Amino acid sequence: VAFDENGKSYYTEFDIENPAPITPEDIGRGINPCIGYMMPGSNNPEIHVVWEDNLKIKYRSRTVGGTWGSEETVFGNNSHRPSIEIAGSNVYAVWERLGAIYYRYAVYTQNGNHSWTRYTSFTNQHALDYPVLTGSSAMSCVANVNGKGEIYFWSNPGTGWLGPVNISNSTNTHSEYPHIVHRQTIAGTVAHFTWTENDNPAYDIRFANHSLGGYDSNEDLAFYVAQGGDTLASPFNLKRTGFLQYGAE
Repeated sequence: VAFDENGKSYYTEFDIENPAPITPEDIGRGINPCIGYMMPGSNNPEIHVVWEDNLKIKYRSRTVGGTWGSEETVFGNNSHRPSIEIAGSNVYAVWERLGAIYYRYAVYTQNGNHSWTRYTSFTNQHALDYPVLTGSSAMSCVANVNGKGEIYFWSNPGTGWLGPVNISNSTNTHSEYPHIVHRQTIAGTVAHFTWTENDNPAYDIRFANHSLGGYDSNEDLAFYVAQGGDTLASPFNLKRTGFLQYGAE
């Protein structure tokens, strides 16, 4: 788990069956950390964190039981709210900058050696914010449409980024804090979304899905949790395959 407190970002870990967190480790100065895990292999670090420090996007990594590597600057100048995703041996990061979403990834080879690609960006006639990733080829964020948030979605089938698709379609109602996971089915890849909705508390929690090639009606999520949100819209989300949870703790 990565979190920020008093202007610093920290890492801690615990057994999910018997929560007893270790003493938090100071990752670096800054806020809004996001953590990802890489499957072991090729002596590369398994734990990866991005965060925001003085309008810059920072990154560090370490092996399980090891020490943190050097702090790296992924991008500078007016950058906010990063999110991280691990796919294979690549580390993907997205963040908001001046109403656009920026995207960059690091390719790991072995023994921790890696290099960052050139950044790219997602732009729209509407200001974008709060980006999140799933896998290496699906990104969701909030678009400010006439003063109300809508949940937008881009995907890359291997031939370039396509979108946006309006997932929320919540005309005149504010949608915010998207979270996204995906899973592979026989028919194709399905992306599942959750987000908060309503202009004031209590916030509803919406669920939706979107097919990225192939469609199976059995994959539909027919849920709408009315007034199930916290009294404050919370960006916290715990995610793993087949599991989504909103909450303040």
